[in-house]
Amino acid sequence: MQCPFCQKEGEPVEKIGASTVEVRCPHCKALVAAYQKGMEGILKNLVSLERFERGAK
Repeated sequence: MQCPFCQKEGEPVEKIGASTVEVRCPHCKALVAAYQKGMEGILKNLVSLERFERGAK
């Protein structure tokens, strides 16, 4: 993943709370995503669909 804030490449760090998941840049520690637990499947499907649509153009 490339951080939108510091532009460095790295594997994001997830912090799992009681009902949420926060994803942070390993370099600058900026919050790059947050979602409720249980939404992983839906989010992965949305990202896959977006990539598919981008490739079809």
